[in-house]
Amino acid sequence: MDDHLISRDLKLSAGKKFTLVGTPEGQEIKDPSQLEFLPDVVNDLDFDFSADPKAALQYQNDQRNIRKVKEHTKKLSINIIHPLRENKRLLVLDIDYTILDTKPLTSGALPPEECARPRLHEFLEAIYPYYDICIWSQTSWIWLETKLVELGMLGGHHNYQISFGSLVYLLTH
Repeated sequence: MDDHLISRDLKLSAGKKFTLVGTPEGQEIKDPSQLEFLPDVVNDLDFDFSADPKAALQYQNDQRNIRKVKEHTKKLSINIIHPLRENKRLLVLDIDYTILDTKPLTSGALPPEECARPRLHEFLEAIYPYYDICIWSQTSWIWLETKLVELGMLGGHHNYQISFGSLVYLLTH
């Protein structure tokens, strides 16, 4: 469709609505290599273990943490879709806000395929030769599987495969 089309030329029936999707001119996504300033990566973890290896070891051996990990491991549900490949690293991606912008989805404003991050399939195809891919979610498997199918990530015709989906409940459950 022409970028300069005027809405009155669409000849919409009275009472019909449409959604205009776009980015204002000047606010488009820019190639990071073309930017003069890139923000620093910020470690937002509770503690920087790289600065204190002794504290990291103490944290790893803390019986309370070990117990929590065991409890949550028991609740972990893994649904194998395609077997892991030998000598490949595993990339775990969270579906919410990493693969899928869920704000417009939960409000019903847009269908799932329009909420996918730009160039999602190209990204997954580019990393697949090096990584097996796991999709993580804290929701039910049926919701996760439904979204992956709607996004064309399962059963799609792309040059990548999702190895498995992993579900875990928050610590508050």
